[in-house]
Amino acid sequence: GHKGSVTALSIDASQEAAGPHQLVSGSEDGSARLWDLERRRAVRCFLAPSSDAPPEEVTSVASGSGDLQHLIAVSRGSTVAVYDAREPLVVSRAGVWQQSLHLDEISELT
Repeated sequence: GHKGSVTALSIDASQEAAGPHQLVSGSEDGSARLWDLERRRAVRCFLAPSSDAPPEEVTSVASGSGDLQHLIAVSRGSTVAVYDAREPLVVSRAGVWQQSLHLDEISELT
């Protein structure tokens, strides 16, 4: 699980979600995790790219739907990163897209 307090949650139990009964969580430790609620364990971990600075807290998470059901969006500070949940690696540092979008911290993704 996370090494810091959980700061963000997103759940979509529909069949269109990244999978049935899955949850995405974000933490103070800078990680976001995709959880399989039926098996009660994390199945993917999404981290910020490596740097010497301490990781920024995850402020919001969201999962895609429809044709984008495999995408997980994670905000850290003023940056949004999008990860592909189909990536075979359990731990991913490389988002498929990352951009600083605002001058201020992003508080919610929908």
